Amino acid sequence: MALSLLLFLPFLVSASFNATQFENSLVERVIDLSGRYPRIVNSVVFTNKGSPASKYYYAIPTYNLDRIAHMRAYLKDAPYNNLEIDFVPHDQAGWAVFKIKIAKGVEYEASQELVIEEVLNGKLRPFPSKIDIFVKST
Repeated sequence: MALSLLLFLPFLVSASFNATQFENSLVERVIDLSGRYPRIVNSVVFTNKGSPASKYYYAIPTYNLDRIAHMRAYLKDAPYNNLEIDFVPHDQAGWAVFKIKIAKGVEYEASQELVIEEVLNGKLRPFPSKIDIFVKST
């Protein structure tokens, strides 16, 4: 079962990380629970509104940080060319920030589609294992 959700909010945590001036025009998040491990695929279409840049900052809540088994990023038109992802130490409570390096960079007013995949360890349990709604009368 795959759940698709369109999000129009940027993944940037604060203005201090927005030095590259990328503007997200479309963000689609697909949460796939069909396999053994939950998988989240984020497709981000962004436009560079500043000087040429090669760093995109991506944030996740810190409570998910320990559950990430694997993360990869690539440009939509080059899925076999993984981009370098680095953890960024910072003082923003509640968020883990990653810097994704785009090798060729993005020119002013150019758009790119970036795909960020996360694989979580452990199974998600969308429902409780047992529901006791009936009470036996004695």
